[in-house]
Amino acid sequence: MQAVLLRKEVSIDEALQRSIGEFGWGQKKLFLLVSLPLIPAALQTFLLPFTVLDPAKQHWWECTANAGEACRDVFAQALPDLCSLPRESWRWTRRTHSIISEWNLVCGNSWAPQLIYTGFFVGLLIGTTAFGAFADRYGRRKGLLMACGLAALLACTNALAPSFWWYLLLQSGTGIGVAGVWLLSFAMATEPVGPAWQGHAGIATHLFFACGACSASLLSFLVPSWRLATFLAGVTMAAPLLLAAYLPESPRWLLATGRKGEAVAGLAAIASLNKTHLPEAPLADMGLALAALRPISEAFAHARLQRRLLLLLLSASALALAYWGVLLLVSSAQGSTHLNQALAAAVELPAIVLTLLLLDRVGRRPIFCFALLQGGTSLLLCTLTAGWLQRVWLIASKFGLAAGFALLPMYSAELFPASLRASVVDALQQAARIGCCAAPGLLLIGERVPAFVPFLVIGAGLLISGILSLTLPETLDSGSLDTGQELASPRTRLKWPSLFRPQTLRQWLRPFKAHSGFSFARLSETDMQSNVLS
Repeated sequence: MQAVLLRKEVSIDEALQRSIGEFGWGQKKLFLLVSLPLIPAALQTFLLPFTVLDPAKQHWWECTANAGEACRDVFAQALPDLCSLPRESWRWTRRTHSIISEWNLVCGNSWAPQLIYTGFFVGLLIGTTAFGAFADRYGRRKGLLMACGLAALLACTNALAPSFWWYLLLQSGTGIGVAGVWLLSFAMATEPVGPAWQGHAGIATHLFFACGACSASLLSFLVPSWRLATFLAGVTMAAPLLLAAYLPESPRWLLATGRKGEAVAGLAAIASLNKTHLPEAPLADMGLALAALRPISEAFAHARLQRRLLLLLLSASALALAYWGVLLLVSSAQGSTHLNQALAAAVELPAIVLTLLLLDRVGRRPIFCFALLQGGTSLLLCTLTAGWLQRVWLIASKFGLAAGFALLPMYSAELFPASLRASVVDALQQAARIGCCAAPGLLLIGERVPAFVPFLVIGAGLLISGILSLTLPETLDSGSLDTGQELASPRTRLKWPSLFRPQTLRQWLRPFKAHSGFSFARLSETDMQSNVLS
């Protein structure tokens, strides 16, 4: 009887929990290895504002000898209006520092920088879908290496772009590669990790992204030429290819595609580094788990899941619009653009660290709601202030935005049954990409309306999302959602609970009273991180 029990198949999560270890030295080594590409990917992304710097604001121009007093008066302004001057009365002094000055994208061409951002964000949208499908078929390792190679090649080529339209095309292609790096680095960092630590590992990957964002300001400051800086960023994007020989394939993907022998070998390598051993029982196939996955339409057939999904879609798009909108607003704010961008990137690091530290103490919902409300409140305060105080609130908003973005994948997955998690996470990714694509258009419209309007629109979206998110349930120590319990009841009319009921407030405050120490919430066997690709 004992021999029969020993031969019972175990899932990959059970193997990690019972014998291999959930986050030992083997997983930590892989986590570091596959998270490193996020640094050059973030560098590639956050370097973009410096390539489209406004040369008029930077005072990279001077009046010609024949210019009159009007030119000198405009030059003395904090935000000079070059379009009010005759073209022959001024000239560029640092033409190679920005594509705006190199190709004279001023006055009637003021839409050009926003089009560059839009092209890059559309590339992110395409890359998320394309590399997700590629990695499901050909593997995470091949997908990550291909994404790094594509981003590196197009970025280096973009440094030689002969015109604005070539730059736009190549920058959009670079966005496709960068999206693949984001997606697959996250997947490969979390898939070898056990259920208790997967969410934490996913949040920790954002630390590497924040480090890359900080390095963009430094690179642009040290290398002011946009062509040379773009080329160097492309070279760093190729650096992860040097680690290809040390980059293993994801054991989960190998098991899901029927390559059980290779999956066992990969887990054995992790167990060796952890100084543990493989389970005596054989690994179970993932065929049944994959067959149980359901499309996103299933969530709309049940009122409770429908409400959660709509709330999270709104939150994802609002977060993305705010995160990338703040990136563009910081670039146009008064003061040193390099300093403003560096501070906005640096504030993400403590936000992510605090999220990790408080995640199992106060719960997911309080942190997520606070992140949305803090970001939205800071942006609304920007509408009431100006000058240095406005910059302070603008940079402070990145604290909540970074925390919300880092926590969203983990919290959203815990709110849905295992069969729906893959499709839900994919839908949220697409909603976020659509939100970031809308950011440049909003700022372009903002140039034709009062200056406070972009802050008001973005901040209001975050506040509405944060207030509505108070109605979401807490998932800390609540266990994995039971599929039958969530889906068995027939669809009822969708009713949004009142936020002003006393029981709603008591429900929201309950996690603060109930959790005084750290405890690790367990996800279900088919966890959200292993299903992050659709």
